[in-house]
Amino acid sequence: PRDWSSDVCSSDLPLTRGLADARGALAAHLAGLLARAGARSTVEPVTGPLAAWLADRLDGEAGAIVTGSGSVPLLRPADAARLVAVAASGRPAVLTNNRWSSDLLATGDAPALVALLRAMPDLAADNGLPRLLAERAGATVAELPGRERLALDIDTPLDLALVARVRGAPALLRTAAADLGITIPRLDALRVTVRDPRAELLVA
Repeated sequence: PRDWSSDVCSSDLPLTRGLADARGALAAHLAGLLARAGARSTVEPVTGPLAAWLADRLDGEAGAIVTGSGSVPLLRPADAARLVAVAASGRPAVLTNNRWSSDLLATGDAPALVALLRAMPDLAADNGLPRLLAERAGATVAELPGRERLALDIDTPLDLALVARVRGAPALLRTAAADLGITIPRLDALRVTVRDPRAELLVA
């Protein structure tokens, strides 16, 4: 099975560049987890329309695992093993972190995924691929255990700061957050609020 992980481009702004570097390091970390579980892992930047780019790289593969930089920073070796097993199964099965808004997927039928991507050249995001494979290719879709844990991703500097504080987060994320000097506003007040069963937290 083949794992394709996309990286992001850097910027001249220090915080943006630092976030991009952290996401790139996370992509390499995920590729390493999947490689140790038995996948051939590749990290590349997306160049050109997503559907065609991804289809070109999956063409000729029997199974595949697809994710992006910034995704599922709390993925565990056991999760990686499950993903690789599905990708190597040769079956029209899909394993994902969320069937409705996917951040990664494994499939044992890469040709069906390639055909879907070729038929949808204007596809702008891969989040809906598990649902589309179920509807259009008859794939069975299952979710990894730990949906809440695997719902976390890193799209902003605050995401990085928050995930870095989670027990079990990769050390590289804690280092990146510290190097960038990112802090969580009103963290102590938030802690008091979420621990008080009588308090209310409004997110606007």
